[in-house]
Amino acid sequence: MLIAKSFSVKAKFEDLVLEPVEANVAMDIINHTIIPLSKKGILNQFTTLIPLKDIATARRKEWLDFTGIVQPVVLEFDNDSLEHQEERARKT
Repeated sequence: MLIAKSFSVKAKFEDLVLEPVEANVAMDIINHTIIPLSKKGILNQFTTLIPLKDIATARRKEWLDFTGIVQPVVLEFDNDSLEHQEERARKT
């Protein structure tokens, strides 16, 4: 499986950064997912992730592969102390 990273949802296929991962190895997928994308020396953690099949030649529906994709969990809290936010995150 390939994880395709992009700085823009409108990026052309040629502009994608393709990273091969083992679809059956969760830590491989997670590690490649959380590594930020770098472009011109600027790191971008919030890139668009596109799971593609190994033989993909375009960003089209028939080339997508969601079998091993990791769904991120985002915890947002109101303006609160860091200790209380950590306690709420652990309980959640």
